[in-house]
Amino acid sequence: MIYVGLDLATSTGWAVLGANGEHLASGTWTLAQRGDSYGARWLRLRARLRETLDAFGDDDAAVGYEFVEQTHESRPAAIVYGGLVSAMTTLLDERGVPYVAQKVGDVKRHATGKGNASKDAVVAAAVERWDFEPSSHDEADALWIADVTRAEMEGEA
Repeated sequence: MIYVGLDLATSTGWAVLGANGEHLASGTWTLAQRGDSYGARWLRLRARLRETLDAFGDDDAAVGYEFVEQTHESRPAAIVYGGLVSAMTTLLDERGVPYVAQKVGDVKRHATGKGNASKDAVVAAAVERWDFEPSSHDEADALWIADVTRAEMEGEA
């Protein structure tokens, strides 16, 4: 079983963990280029996610993504986030891959024990947990999103 975590945004953090929580791969996808339409971002997300699932296999995969509960700062940010969720869930439904939304506070609590932890604390917890330095807080968030999804599905949460 593999667990994919996604921190959806124009700069999307992604991570793949094994059934025991071992770090298999992670990084950040830049989904926008100057002059892009919204749709180009959504197509890029689908392509990257498809590549990841093809590389690791989606027969025994589950995806967790960060569910943004608060209002977005701008209308364009809300449109981008909604489109990314739609693009992701459509691809996963087409492939029969289960997915679950993870609340921001729950991810932070899983990572640090505090639901209102800072980005720096989440990154530091990732370094300690996986002995690996994430390239950004987006990547660290994706690691923890994958791990909380894994813990829930493996009955550890």
